[in-house]
Amino acid sequence: MSVSHPLTQAQAAMWLDHKRDPQSTVNNTAERVELRGPLDLDRLRQALIAMQGEAEALHIRFFEQDGEPRQRLGEAAQPPVALRDLTGAEDPRRAADREILERLDAPFSLEEGRLYDQTIYRLAPDHHLWVFRAHHITLDGYGFQLCKSRVAEHYRALGGGGPLSPRFAGFAPVIAEDVAYQGSAQVARDREALMRVYDGLDLPPVLFEELGLLRGNRASTALPARLGAKLKRRAIELKTSWPNLLFGMVAAFHARLTGERDVLLGVPVMQRMGSAALNVPCMAMNMIPVRVRVDPDAALPELAQRARRAFDGLRAHQRYHYLHLWRDMDHKRLFGPEVNVIPFSAPLDFGPELKATVTNVASGPVEDLSFAFSSWGDDIHFTLDGHPSLYDRATLEGHQQAFVAALDAGCDAPAAATLAS
Repeated sequence: MSVSHPLTQAQAAMWLDHKRDPQSTVNNTAERVELRGPLDLDRLRQALIAMQGEAEALHIRFFEQDGEPRQRLGEAAQPPVALRDLTGAEDPRRAADREILERLDAPFSLEEGRLYDQTIYRLAPDHHLWVFRAHHITLDGYGFQLCKSRVAEHYRALGGGGPLSPRFAGFAPVIAEDVAYQGSAQVARDREALMRVYDGLDLPPVLFEELGLLRGNRASTALPARLGAKLKRRAIELKTSWPNLLFGMVAAFHARLTGERDVLLGVPVMQRMGSAALNVPCMAMNMIPVRVRVDPDAALPELAQRARRAFDGLRAHQRYHYLHLWRDMDHKRLFGPEVNVIPFSAPLDFGPELKATVTNVASGPVEDLSFAFSSWGDDIHFTLDGHPSLYDRATLEGHQQAFVAALDAGCDAPAAATLAS
């Protein structure tokens, strides 16, 4: 039997959700890769199996020992790659999408080590979907990206497309690094810095204790190319980054919806640069509170700068996990809207004959509203998730359209007050 390890902070948060409801599927995540062109199915299967064999965090068994969660690496077997031929269906794409959504509600087993699966849907000779489904305890968004890119690299290499880069690093050093941090003096400094963010605020209880942790309803759209270009051009003119402009606009939008003036953005941080997790598919993400004051006369440039200063002030303290912060803050609500900006969402390269289009199918539970922006060049895709008890799809689509219109207006007239009617 292999050596057991403690859980990392990020894993422990997912384990807590699992212990609340072992049959819950809200932390099931999935990515869909649409492949158009002459696909070599056997080569794709080989590429998937090769990637799976390298990603150590995909094959973990979780258990409890003396009341403490533990994990053993490499004990779980690889699941087979499933092939679903839907070419005989009346509408193959609709049949695949329906099955993909149904599969989201199939539970994984953390104790048995069933943490992910891979399915290839054949819709036509030149049209396939590859769906990668995993429990959030094993992969975050960056981990998914590492895995997808590695599959594409293996696919090219198996077709004679050149040598492979070095394989993924092991997961044990990531655990050791996190354990060392939790025993360090830095923890107290990080805790103090994060708790200061909430000074003077009367925080309400967390929503999920009343409404439950649920997968959100979703509205998804591509921003007009002219708006993506305008947003990035305006950021350069204002000497800031376009993610900061998005942070500022989300804060203003939330203030307009709720009347709140001190908006607490929940911003995911990768926890990768300079760490052992840089080239390791795993769950390493954390969320930090970025507090943005939205005054009635505040314009977009000032809101972007306030977001930048708030975020930069916490860069050195982002390893203290929100699970601990939630405990420190007496289980009060830590965040308003979540805002995830992925500034370099590079397309997958399976070679010149295949075009790959990636879509996130599910990214885990949502407490209220969750804004996600992914970009490559001037293309920006905007996904808005909302708790299903608070937002139906029509409401989300209305909020999404209103946000895009406000962003467009803010980029056209950055000196105007963002809360002006």
